[in-house]
Amino acid sequence: MLRLLYNRVRLSNIYGVDPWPPSHERLEEHGVRGKLALIDYVPTELPFGDVNFDVIFAFSVFTHIGEQSQRAVLGAMRKRVAQDGILALTIRQASYWTVATWPDAATREQLWNEHINGNGFAFASHGASEGGHQTDDYGDVSISLDYIRREWKEWRLDGVRWHMTDDQQITVFLRPA
Repeated sequence: MLRLLYNRVRLSNIYGVDPWPPSHERLEEHGVRGKLALIDYVPTELPFGDVNFDVIFAFSVFTHIGEQSQRAVLGAMRKRVAQDGILALTIRQASYWTVATWPDAATREQLWNEHINGNGFAFASHGASEGGHQTDDYGDVSISLDYIRREWKEWRLDGVRWHMTDDQQITVFLRPA
C-alpha cells in the first residue's frame, strides 16, 4: 500500500507501522521506502516523534484485531491525527462469517449470530501461535457501523466506501470527534 503513495506524496511524508516482524522483513526485502517502524501489538503511542498526520490509513488492520487492540490503536492514532485530519480504515461486516472458510461452520454461525443479535461486533482469535503473532487479540473480526458510532467515542463516522473488488471489506472514514 505504501508504494501506491510514491507518485502522490513526498517520500519524506510516507510513514508505515506494523507490529509483526515478518512484515518489516518483507518491506526491506522488496525495497519499500518511507519511515517505517515496528510497534507494539497493543500500542499506546505511535512512533515518529511529535508528527501529526493529516491522513492515516489502516488497511486490513481492524479486520484482524480484537477490541483491546482496537481501543489501543484508535487511541494512539487519535493522539496523532490532525484535528481536521481523517482516519480511513477497513472493516468487515457480519456477512463475512457466511463466506469465511475459518473457523469451523458452527463457530462461524455463532459469530454471525453474535454480530447480528449482539452488539454489532464478533471476533475469533487465531491464538498467540498462529503465524508467529504474539497475541490472542489477533484473528478475524466483523464490525457494524452502529458499533463504530456507539463505541468509538473519540471518532465521528464521516463516510463509507463499499469496495467493488472485495465485497467483504469496506472502508470507513472517521474524523476526530
